[in-house]
Amino acid sequence: RRSILDRLGEIAVPALLIAGEADIAIDPRQSALARERMRDARLLLLPATGHMAAIEQPAAGAGAIAAFFGGQERP
Repeated sequence: RRSILDRLGEIAVPALLIAGEADIAIDPRQSALARERMRDARLLLLPATGHMAAIEQPAAGAGAIAAFFGGQERP
């Protein structure tokens, strides 16, 4: 059985990964590894944020998503 990390290089579209620096469910190093394995991905690590980034930092996440879809380089 292959790890999902082994398949990330198959993603052929731009991607935005948003993670919390204080996430104890998914180590931020795993998020960085995922970003490295993807062809065109950006990673936004939110400081003082755990696993529920969308709830803990909604404005920061929403701003990054808006910038990503608007074509601006933010993360």
